[in-house]
Parts: sequence; structure tokens; C-alpha cells
Amino acid sequence: MKNKLIIIFFGFFIFGILGFLTCEIYAKDDSTNKDSVSIQQHIKPTPKAVYLVSKDTGQLSQKNLGQHPEVLVVNTFQNLTKVIKENKNIDIWIDKNATNLVESGWLLKEPQKYNLLVVVGYDNSLYSFREQLNLGIHGPYVDWNTTKVGNGFSVWLLTEATFNSRNAKKKGYSDEVTVENIFKVTDDYPEAISH
Repeated sequence: MKNKLIIIFFGFFIFGILGFLTCEIYAKDDSTNKDSVSIQQHIKPTPKAVYLVSKDTGQLSQKNLGQHPEVLVVNTFQNLTKVIKENKNIDIWIDKNATNLVESGWLLKEPQKYNLLVVVGYDNSLYSFREQLNLGIHGPYVDWNTTKVGNGFSVWLLTEATFNSRNAKKKGYSDEVTVENIFKVTDDYPEAISH
């Protein structure tokens, strides 16, 4: 009888250990799944644009920008250059109140000279890129005191550059200034990702 009790006790002991180990394995698998879900939720989307804005408020609302983690917001020229070094083909958005933060001539240098460029806040591309960013555009005289420059955004894409000339696509838009409206336009510039 004593031997039967020992065998029964030993059997319960072994089944108990196996049951405990099985529960541990399932618990670890379950926590691994939770970790993978948690990791997936913390993965940031690939940046599509970097937005240089002065420390004051910009043309794009904080609420609108908060809905688009693919737009990186920076407040200094140094941070802008850092983001571009890390993200070669990123679109460069510059708020109209931050054009003075960009070093003269920098936008026409490698590697960023072929990046899609947006000035946020002006609907006139000539005013945005010649007068505000000084991209060396030659063309007609414009009396800016009598020419209306409205709210909107302007897009520039350098398509060809030689020693003495540049060709670019540029256009101004008087659409409401939102991330969505800018992406509607810039997503249709396939040359921006082919350089």
C-alpha cells in the first residue's frame, strides 16, 4: 500500500510539474505576442517630409501635424540638415516664417538640391523661391508692392542642373494650407523619388 501511495504521489508530482511548465510556456508565448503587438504599435512611419518652422507658430496647425507622424517638425537649420542626411529623398517644407533660417545657397547644393521643396504660406511660387529663398531664379521684374501674394503653398522641384543653368518645375497653390492638401500635390511629383 505504501508503494502505491508513493507511485500515486510521484505521478501527481510529475503531472504537476508538466502542467506548471506547460502553463509557463503558454504564458511566455502569450507575452511574446503581446510584446510583438506592442512593438508594432511603436514603429514610426517612414518620414515623407521635414517641416522647418520657427519657434513661433507656423502655417500648419499643431493638431494637423499631430495627425501626420510622417512629417518631422524641426525648428533649426542644424536639425533640418541632420534630418536630410538621415533621409536622403525626404521632401523639404519650409514655413514662410522660417525662410530666413535657411543658409543662402544651401538648397542648391548636394544632396538636397533635387529634393522636392515646399514653401508653406505663400501661393506665389516666384515670390516663394526667388524672393524668399533666393534660389537664383532669373525672370521678369515684379513689383511685389502691387502684386498680390496670398495664403497657400508653393512647390519646387529641380529637374536639371548644369554649370550655368537650372530647370525646375514650380507652381503655387492657393488651397487651404493642410498637410493633406500639400501631400495631394507633392505625391504627384514622381521625379522627386527617382534621383
